[in-house]
Amino acid sequence: MRGLRAVTLPALQPTGAMPTTGIQAGLTLGLSVLAGLALVLSPDWWIAFGLLGVAALTAFGLIQPALFLALFLIVRPVLDQFSQVTAGVPSANVGGALGGLLLAVTIVVLALRRRGVRVPGTAPLVAVALVSALAAVLAQYELGSQVGTRAIGEIVRLAALVAVFVLAAHMTTSEAKARTLFVVVALSALVPTCWGIGEFIVGAPTKETETVARISGTFTGPVPFGAFLAFAALLLIFGPLERLPGWFRWTFLALTLFALMESFSRVGWVLFLLGMVILAWPKQKRLVVAIVAGVVIVMLVSPDVRQRALPVGSDEPTASSSSAGYESFGWRLENWGGLLEQWSEKPLLGYGLDSTTFVNTRAPVGFDSATGGGFAAHNMIVRILVEGGVVLLIVYLAYFAFVIRRMWRLSRAAWPLADAARLLMVVWCLTLVTGATTDDPFTLTAVMVGMLALTGALEGAWRSATLEQRASARAEAPGYRPGAFWRPAAPGSGAG
Repeated sequence: MRGLRAVTLPALQPTGAMPTTGIQAGLTLGLSVLAGLALVLSPDWWIAFGLLGVAALTAFGLIQPALFLALFLIVRPVLDQFSQVTAGVPSANVGGALGGLLLAVTIVVLALRRRGVRVPGTAPLVAVALVSALAAVLAQYELGSQVGTRAIGEIVRLAALVAVFVLAAHMTTSEAKARTLFVVVALSALVPTCWGIGEFIVGAPTKETETVARISGTFTGPVPFGAFLAFAALLLIFGPLERLPGWFRWTFLALTLFALMESFSRVGWVLFLLGMVILAWPKQKRLVVAIVAGVVIVMLVSPDVRQRALPVGSDEPTASSSSAGYESFGWRLENWGGLLEQWSEKPLLGYGLDSTTFVNTRAPVGFDSATGGGFAAHNMIVRILVEGGVVLLIVYLAYFAFVIRRMWRLSRAAWPLADAARLLMVVWCLTLVTGATTDDPFTLTAVMVGMLALTGALEGAWRSATLEQRASARAEAPGYRPGAFWRPAAPGSGAG
């Protein structure tokens, strides 16, 4: 891997389409027929056009999987706010349906490839999904059908995360395409950012359990919104986004940082500030000092920011003091301690996937944790232990160790995307840190989709660069003829 020094990467192809095969054509035709039948037979127009849209997107994905992936990355953050609007089953929402389509397209694309391609990191990520599937079965056994259906939704989400990583790795066949995907993921924050600023201008409502008005953009809440904005901001500053005009890039960054501040998301603040310090310190120490000074000034000027950054309040929330209690670090520590006590009763396998809100004895005032109304873990390590025990935690930590080590190796190699690999390595490390200290980033689908897509893109670009280097080395070998097998010289021929 260290042998890669100077690589001339292939240019970005004008189209991301796969060669159309008879199977693809047959599948597309079949989907068209089904869509036509749906329009004729469906009693409700919205069902008919919904099925038509699904068929059209699937056909588009089969013919143009690379463009379908880009569309998925752009649209998924906008649809996050609809993830809680279901048709009776947790995974039966717009985001889940789009993730299911991505999974189906990925399976077909891989099945139609003439030669399989092994992507580093696929096995540990699939292991996370498989062990989680076993935990879903355990949830059905331990807590009944209600949590079982919720666990199914989590399995669909994890399968979609595997699919976005694998599809990105297979569709990224050059450095240029990897850079394009970085631009796509960064631009996916444009609509949520503008939406959140519009919320701020109109006046975001203050929730009963909070003391400040927090914007959520197109997300289900300010926490996933803030984490997503932090990731986008780091991409805008340190990502390979040379294709974006400077004026647009830095204006977009300013809007993103403003929305991040108004989200009052601790996980977002921690992810961005630590990422800035780590990534900028080696070459821009003055910038780091300026950022730290700016944060201190903002905390002194804004009581709301100071309250979120240094929360105080009652550790035992009541109906009248719930907001202060729920926001304090003391409350979080007690919440984690209570869940760990529950986990100690089933340390090996836990209680099953998505069981945390059923197991947690602490619940908002007026709710019953027995029906799934308990508090979430607000900690990735605690959640994994409760839902999958030591077994699931080992699988998760193995994946984080692999992906961080892999990005570290790619960041030290002499190739054009080394800085991009370093950026992702830092983000993966911070995901693990914030997951153990502030909240659970791995449950934030929009953030994980972007991170896994870019990780897969770097793997695809690295594979292409390595293959081209090997081809160049063979071409420069003496006696090489394209299309001919190499044969040793006959004895006594005089050939060296």
